[in-house]
Amino acid sequence: MLKVLYLPINDLNGCQQGMYNAWNDIGVKLEICDFYRNFLRTSNKQYVNKDFLDKVASFQPDLIHMQLQFTNFIFQQSLVRAKQICPNVKITNWTGDIRNNAMVEFTSISPLIDHSFISSVGQLEMYRNAGCKNVDYWQIGYDPDICYPMWKDKFDYDITFAANYHGNIFPDVNIRSGAIAYLKKNLGARFGHFGSGYGNLTSPLPFNQINEKYNSSICTLSISHYNDVSHYFSDRLLACLASGRPTISWRFPGCEDYFKDGEDLFLAHSFEDISRIIDYCRNNPDIANKVGKSGYEKVLKEHTYRARVEELLKKINLFDRI
Repeated sequence: MLKVLYLPINDLNGCQQGMYNAWNDIGVKLEICDFYRNFLRTSNKQYVNKDFLDKVASFQPDLIHMQLQFTNFIFQQSLVRAKQICPNVKITNWTGDIRNNAMVEFTSISPLIDHSFISSVGQLEMYRNAGCKNVDYWQIGYDPDICYPMWKDKFDYDITFAANYHGNIFPDVNIRSGAIAYLKKNLGARFGHFGSGYGNLTSPLPFNQINEKYNSSICTLSISHYNDVSHYFSDRLLACLASGRPTISWRFPGCEDYFKDGEDLFLAHSFEDISRIIDYCRNNPDIANKVGKSGYEKVLKEHTYRARVEELLKKINLFDRI
């Protein structure tokens, strides 16, 4: 049985249960190293690294799969030591986050591990030029136990957008802010808007409660902070599609490799497009439901965490071990 030591980036409010389930469902022996929570609880990187190496020594994994994002909590010397403890172990590191530049916290450890993964095609060259020679593309997934259709026929909103505001640090923040202002002006209370960073204008929701809001909406809306990076989208898009409601996504390069415009979702190139598609779905509920169902079936088949885990193991030649 393949033994996997998994380092998720859990916060103190919850864990990545969907990924745990995915690993367990495919039949691996799973051990968790909760490095990020350990740091949040102790503020002690030495403790974090000792716990990591203790787990490597006791568990003897075949694969160490890390989601370190852009933290530096696992030391380079700890990764070297892990290879010494388990000479045949494969070590992978993935980030679902995206930034304007190749992050040194990510690139600096790439020579010490076997595979580095990012969630876009458009930034692969940037990372390789920054010294991350073993970088590849591995997309984000979603948890079907949290995001799923409720098949409602009465709706509280015409469209729902769930997203946080982080200031002007991302390139397409104005698209998101502009869409929010446009939809509030045109739809009023029929626009469901949820997220943090907007003062008292709206409130954040736990991820597992957003699904109910999506299901209570004629349409769902997905707009990323980066909409011009090839094949990049956040898990917001998958959560929208998984609700079974027709999703309006801001256009991004490579979308057609995953989803068909007008069949699995609707692509918008302007605020006016969003309004037009909402009207179309409101006036054509059978077509809207058909598109929503198609989008749901597509993500359930191709984009769950289990599908991603199987894809990862194929990429690193460990799939035949399960």
